[in-house]
Amino acid sequence: MGSLKFRLLLGITSAVMALIGLTIGLGYYFIRSQARWEFVLRAESVASGLSDLVSSELTHNHELGALKQLKRVYEKENLAYVKIRKDGKIWAKLPSTDPEGEIFFQTFDEIQHNKGTMELEIGISYKELDHRIHHLLWQQISAAGPAYLLFLFVLLWVVTRLFIRIEYFVAVFQEIGQGNFDVSLPSRSHSTNPHELDLMQIAIERMLRELKTLLSQRDMDQSSLANASKLSSLGEMAGGIAHEINNPLMVITGKAGTLRRRLEQNRLEKEFGIQELTKIEATVARIGKIIQGLRSFARNSEQDPPAAIDLCAVVNETLELCRERFKASAVDLQVDLQQSIVVLGRAAQLSQVLMNLLNNGFDAIQLLPEKWIRLKAEDLEDRVRITVTDSGKGIPVNIIDKIMQPFFTTKEVGKGTGLGLSISKGIIESHKGTFAYQLAGGHTQFVITLPKAPAITQKNAA
Repeated sequence: MGSLKFRLLLGITSAVMALIGLTIGLGYYFIRSQARWEFVLRAESVASGLSDLVSSELTHNHELGALKQLKRVYEKENLAYVKIRKDGKIWAKLPSTDPEGEIFFQTFDEIQHNKGTMELEIGISYKELDHRIHHLLWQQISAAGPAYLLFLFVLLWVVTRLFIRIEYFVAVFQEIGQGNFDVSLPSRSHSTNPHELDLMQIAIERMLRELKTLLSQRDMDQSSLANASKLSSLGEMAGGIAHEINNPLMVITGKAGTLRRRLEQNRLEKEFGIQELTKIEATVARIGKIIQGLRSFARNSEQDPPAAIDLCAVVNETLELCRERFKASAVDLQVDLQQSIVVLGRAAQLSQVLMNLLNNGFDAIQLLPEKWIRLKAEDLEDRVRITVTDSGKGIPVNIIDKIMQPFFTTKEVGKGTGLGLSISKGIIESHKGTFAYQLAGGHTQFVITLPKAPAITQKNAA
């Protein structure tokens, strides 16, 4: 904006200076023409008047009076020289010596009297013309100067108001570019014939309204897509979760049956009963963890404010939902977590991202002879790095640029929505983190970075 403002000011200043220069130039031309015309008329008038005075004196035989008139007019009119010739010879002249080094305007006239005819020649220095031009030019500047100053003041006021409005619009567009659509616009006239800047502001106001509507619709669509992706993941996990809960229930049923039979036969020892009940409690706790993980995963946390969360707890709750599924398919699930890692975010959304990556890895390695998935979290001072790596050999180069696009999937029909990676990337970026794919040691790897929670927030989380 600074360079634009400078260029506009320079252009306007140049135009104003050119206009002023043109005005002065034209004024000087007309003043010079006027002064020259007055100069010529004055010279002719002086010559004619002096000729009449000398003629009158000579007609009355007053040669001394003629010379006095000649000297009086010479001094009064500030002539450069004056000469009277009679029969081609100098009869009288002033000054006595011819002036040198100057250019004169010369005019001639005849002096007629009763004794003959004489020739009058007068010379006027062009300095007189220059003085006259300067005098008229100064008069014009003195008269037009206040008008020029008023014009410049009004122009400066108009340009300043124009720049203030334009700078405000630039600031508004910068705010919009940064994603802030709740910007305030200056008041404008509501006339039926608005000027260009008001039309621009009307267009900006309309654009902001449409953008807010579109963003609201986009948020609703993204929420629907995220829920669809979550439901898809829950559908993929349903069998594993049922198996994960069914096994502990069978254990509880078996232990309860054993205790009932021993009670009926009056053969229940106290130590054995306590031991069996402890196992039942542990099994119930395991089922409780699975239910808690399922509740956390299914919970809609979009409206929750970001909070300090224990990353290890989020990972463990997520693993409880898929551990049995991985075990049943002979997938080696390797987990490497540093303790006491606290991040700022929403637990349910991060769990959704992790579950999506684990499910994708699970599906991708089903037909491989070596099946493993490694989940690792590292503390990198101000950030946390999470990697999910599987034994797959990487994503084909020709589709790497497409995997983050909504609805793109390489899975067979009915096994994927194509929303997982796109939504996961959006969730991580909304947490001010990064989400990317890379080939690590010849294997498929997705890398997540998240900001750590501030120290004060971490204490509250602990």
